[in-house]
Amino acid sequence: RAADMFAWAGSDALADALAQGAERASAAASDRGGLPDVPVDTSRVQALMKGLSSGLVAIDVDPLGVGVRAIATTVPGSTLAALMSGNGASEGAATPSLSGLPKANFYVAASVDIRAMGGGEKFIELARAVGVEGDFLPEWIAAQKDSIRAVRIAAYPSRLGIVAGGVLNDSACIIESDDPVALRDALRTALMATEGKRDGLRYMPGWESDRKVKDELMADGFELKTEPLGAREAGDADAGALAMRQLSAQALFGSRGMHGFMKVVPARKALIITFSQRPDVLTRALAAVEGGSSLGDGVVIKAMDPWLVERPQVVGYLAVGQVVRAARQLAEMFGAAGDMIPEIPARTEPIGGAMRFGGGTIEM
Repeated sequence: RAADMFAWAGSDALADALAQGAERASAAASDRGGLPDVPVDTSRVQALMKGLSSGLVAIDVDPLGVGVRAIATTVPGSTLAALMSGNGASEGAATPSLSGLPKANFYVAASVDIRAMGGGEKFIELARAVGVEGDFLPEWIAAQKDSIRAVRIAAYPSRLGIVAGGVLNDSACIIESDDPVALRDALRTALMATEGKRDGLRYMPGWESDRKVKDELMADGFELKTEPLGAREAGDADAGALAMRQLSAQALFGSRGMHGFMKVVPARKALIITFSQRPDVLTRALAAVEGGSSLGDGVVIKAMDPWLVERPQVVGYLAVGQVVRAARQLAEMFGAAGDMIPEIPARTEPIGGAMRFGGGTIEM
């Protein structure tokens, strides 16, 4: 595509910009209001990004929208160059990569082609390179790294609302794997291993195999209940941080806490995960996985496809209007004034982005 504005930066300018970004990220991470820390080491991110040698940004202003394209080159032999080597996209253009996700109004939708990124091992190396380890890089990912091919996830507005149902009540996660049964079993083992007392909470996982969902449809049900410990058992746990974590969990999963279904689809070599036990949510996800109408078939997604990089490894869409509506509900839930957040029409077109890397370049 043509562009109306360009900006180029060399390695020194990129290093300065990244240093400033790392400082801002570090400052933001220092006050999370009791939320659990995401263990991204900004100094390691900054060191990793020194592997960039130059960058170009092109902006295309069109009556139908604004397109921003960024291309960066990596320093040969750098850690970043090795991590961004990739295998080349395995699924074609951006639109098909959202296949398997139910077609409906959404908050956010994303697809990651793990195989095209270089496989699960490369994904783990990239996470560790920026300091993501421990609980944020669970053992089941390492155990299944060679079998996971792609991950797709989308969250949709729920008729139950955020307070009762949570942001993820209508979500669907599709994991393509060479062995989806082994993947499900690994997830079950990881879930059941959470049982115990820690951080001021008692964790009570549950699993029900081959549960009847509707008619002949069967799936595995799971849940993870939590309850606050008494003062003696909680010890020196931060009560304020504990309350914030519980409120955040309710915002994500609803008043019932984390629960949902897992359904193996052998013919598609896929595992469906939902974060509610509503039959209609699982039924819609199953229909999409089995070849029915999907998010990738949407008129808006297809119209935006030519604006994105070809044959991407990562694709994402953010429905700004729906997200702002959810943010207003969340603000009120957390005791803030939701009307302070400006209203944006719910049907505002989404923002789309895609990334492809390999051969010493990163394109977005």
